Amino acid sequence: MHVSRGKAGSRGFTLVELLVVIAIIALLIGLLLPALAKARDSALSTRDAAQMSQIHTAFVIYSNSDEGRFPRPGLIHRLPTETGPTGGEQYIPGLGQEDRTQNATDNLYSAMIAQEYFNTDLVVGPTEVNEIVAVYEDYDYSAYDPSASTPSYWDDSFLAWINLDYEQTGEALCHTSYAHLALVGDRVREKWRDISSSVDPVLSTRGTEDGQFSGDAYRLSPTLELHGPDNEWHGNVVFNDNSTQSLNNFFPTGVVIRVPGEGTYQDNIFEAYGNDQTYHDAWMIIHGASDSDGEEVDPRWDALLEEI
Repeated sequence: MHVSRGKAGSRGFTLVELLVVIAIIALLIGLLLPALAKARDSALSTRDAAQMSQIHTAFVIYSNSDEGRFPRPGLIHRLPTETGPTGGEQYIPGLGQEDRTQNATDNLYSAMIAQEYFNTDLVVGPTEVNEIVAVYEDYDYSAYDPSASTPSYWDDSFLAWINLDYEQTGEALCHTSYAHLALVGDRVREKWRDISSSVDPVLSTRGTEDGQFSGDAYRLSPTLELHGPDNEWHGNVVFNDNSTQSLNNFFPTGVVIRVPGEGTYQDNIFEAYGNDQTYHDAWMIIHGASDSDGEEVDPRWDALLEEI
């Protein structure tokens, strides 16, 4: 009788073969992880630039109803004005002199959020690393009340105190990641408007204190960790025509400062040149209130890493 023989059973992996496979997988993971991390960081930086571009677009939309001007809190919440022989001074939307003391970063973004041009999460970057910066989750939209005897145009609890120490306060006191053109002097009058310029910055990644690019003010700034390697500053800049530049220095292409009697220089966009009122350079900061004359502001910079 002929008996057919079945196929021999399949042989399993030996321990040596299994270890070789595990080693190969570990090697591949080691090779791929840096590339994946770099791709992730690049995607977040691209998203960050897109968020700033959306904010700028909101400014352009706003300018259509305000003579081409980008939002200025002092022109939203103006000084009271005389209303007639017996009326006395009253707050009237759209009338009265600009209250320049209102021109601050927190009021700027809060005013736009209150009118629903964008949400609170748009002004916090996806690459944010500073613990003092966080999305403001409980925005009070009812704070917008232009008809009150003393009108309110935004939630005052939206803050931009970037230079406070998180370890001391125990809470986030800055609700935005982004610097913007200083709302002061000739800059705000001439450049903070819809002029579609490709050489006038509007929004940017935060820079180092006073635009320093050496020493501890540079090396220990948390802003170096926002994009790219943490030993060199990288950032995004959005211009008035909604174009963007990705930089590893503070001198965007084509942005210059013309100093009367001295010539033309490449502009450090995080450094103010000369008197705030008369110079026309770009100055990108997060800042507190301007003074009543609109000549000076209170710049705010990230606390250095050794202080946090």
